[in-house]
Amino acid sequence: MTLNDFYIQEYCDSAVEIAKKVSGVRLDYSEASLEGIEKVIGDIRRIKLQKLISDDAIWSTSVNLGTYYGEVLLRNGLSKRGFSWQIRNDMPVLADGKSNAISPIYKIYKKLAEPKDLEGPLRDNYKMFLFMLDNAEKEYRKMREK
Repeated sequence: MTLNDFYIQEYCDSAVEIAKKVSGVRLDYSEASLEGIEKVIGDIRRIKLQKLISDDAIWSTSVNLGTYYGEVLLRNGLSKRGFSWQIRNDMPVLADGKSNAISPIYKIYKKLAEPKDLEGPLRDNYKMFLFMLDNAEKEYRKMREK
């Protein structure tokens, strides 16, 4: 898979439609829309518990919602930090030119596939990722100064 094979806008458009149809949620690429994604995830998990959705559909939904989640992260701060969509191990991830990467698709998949949400809210995950990036950068600078 190359990045050209990954249709970001089409997946995001599908996520917007899924959110509207499944949960009546309007997604607008704001950080606040991550709460809407949480509602959609909760609704899909309830559908999954009733065995009304296949594992393939869970993966497909994860790709759509995960791509949207990634775009929210990029538009709300990660692109300014040098992050972009990249393919690593045949999987689209958000990565910078260093060794920092996050897989929004896999994060959504874990939230949908697991019986309990062990990941915590998406907004909190995003803030923690930013915190770790900031602290890693500070530590890296300290090491270089020595």
